[in-house]
Amino acid sequence: MLIASFASDTIYGRFCHDLVRTIVAAARPDVLAIEAETVRDMADQVAGRRVPGILVLSCRPESDLLQIAGRLQGRAILFDEYAEDLAGNFLRQKRFTWPVALQHTCAFLCTTAPVRKSGSTQTVLRRPGLTLRMLLATILQVLEMPMEPARLVEAAARIDIRLPQDLDRELDEVLVARDPTITPAGLGIQELTMDAVEMMRNIYEPIVTLINGGEARPILWPVEIFFSQTEKKAVSGVRPEPQTMLGPARFLYFGPYLCLPAGRWQAMAEFEVKNNLSKNRVEIDISRNNETISFSLVDLPEEGFFTAVTDFFNDRGELPIEMRIFLKEGAIEGHFELKKVMLTPISEGA
Repeated sequence: MLIASFASDTIYGRFCHDLVRTIVAAARPDVLAIEAETVRDMADQVAGRRVPGILVLSCRPESDLLQIAGRLQGRAILFDEYAEDLAGNFLRQKRFTWPVALQHTCAFLCTTAPVRKSGSTQTVLRRPGLTLRMLLATILQVLEMPMEPARLVEAAARIDIRLPQDLDRELDEVLVARDPTITPAGLGIQELTMDAVEMMRNIYEPIVTLINGGEARPILWPVEIFFSQTEKKAVSGVRPEPQTMLGPARFLYFGPYLCLPAGRWQAMAEFEVKNNLSKNRVEIDISRNNETISFSLVDLPEEGFFTAVTDFFNDRGELPIEMRIFLKEGAIEGHFELKKVMLTPISEGA
């Protein structure tokens, strides 16, 4: 028997794992409960042990661990949150800038895509109206471990949950009592500017829709999340200045290191060029894990706006995607400015 419990490394995720671990310890002490973020963690902890059941708890699951859980066809439960609450946790708990928080949010969404689509996975989304009773009912159903009320009360008390008093309280109330830094469900990035919120939503909302089987929508990568030749060490979420073409061949822009759901994609980059008298050109390549998976060469006009299209196939949704724009030849004049990149999923029949 394999029971896998996946969550993000958030206040909600850790609370749910404490709850699962406590219930299993009370109802089935013969089940081995392990913390595993990677396949190696799981193998090291299980090695040499003969047990009738294994409970895997993971708050930062890697893709291979999720795939193994799926192949073994064990029961799985995913403690999920709205994308902006995931991002908000990275902003507050990890002190990340919003572009870095976005990277980690997309990584969790795309890495967990296989388990989200699995028929053996039960998902519990932290949302307004979710009560502790609803959460407990789902956990007990997935674990297939019915418990007498008295034993459940005793088990819950070990992690400071009062039953039956807390049963019909909204879960957010229970979580705030434990950690006041948590924000209400759906309000995780409310402290950001409206521009930053819009840029984040233009990225993660289409990803969530696509993973959940909805209608494919384009994803907009704004220039604010790219590195440039003048900003190589950090991305602040502020629009960089146009890049001078004066100097040797070199990278002008690179990034944004965001995960995308597996599948075929078309990346359309929009630029503006000024004073390109030497008729220079750029190479646009799409890479993943330092491996180029697609590229295109683009001749630049002297002046004006233009777009360049690069198609690519992404078969590893858990690995961040990088777009690099490389000036192919040295120049003594000119300016180049990336405006945005639009990514569109390509359907299988296209």
